[in-house]
Amino acid sequence: MRPRFVTLALFLAVAVLLPAAAHGERQGKVRAVPDVERWKPCETRKPHPLFETVYCMNPDGSGEIGAHAYHLTAHGRVFLGKAWGMRKKWGGLFGLDYTNIQAMLLLENGRMFFGARGAQPEFVPILGKPSGEAIGLRIRLRGADGSYAERVIMRDAH
Repeated sequence: MRPRFVTLALFLAVAVLLPAAAHGERQGKVRAVPDVERWKPCETRKPHPLFETVYCMNPDGSGEIGAHAYHLTAHGRVFLGKAWGMRKKWGGLFGLDYTNIQAMLLLENGRMFFGARGAQPEFVPILGKPSGEAIGLRIRLRGADGSYAERVIMRDAH
């Protein structure tokens, strides 16, 4: 009798929650975030001493490019976020087309902030007063509602 009760309870939970999840997906509340960390082939770029970006091609042959970003510390890499929906510019040797970019920034409190479609993350160096040397990096991302999320990374902060 007990296994039947568990099966019935599981069935009812799925029946109740599934329509709510589908409704949320139609309203944009449930997001499908691609696992760009597993895409291959990849190329690593280090545009800033504190920051590393790994660009990877979508293996489905669509030409989509994804990226995942890390804060480089003395103890290793700290995940900052990822982006997908980029494409190589036609006819150009360098550069990406960010028209359909979707980005996710992992905030200090562990919350994920999703940027608006087409909103590129902004990277602003933080310079030290006496030397003018880059001691940090401010990363900002605009959300669909116009709000901004920000994450600041500093040299050897972790």
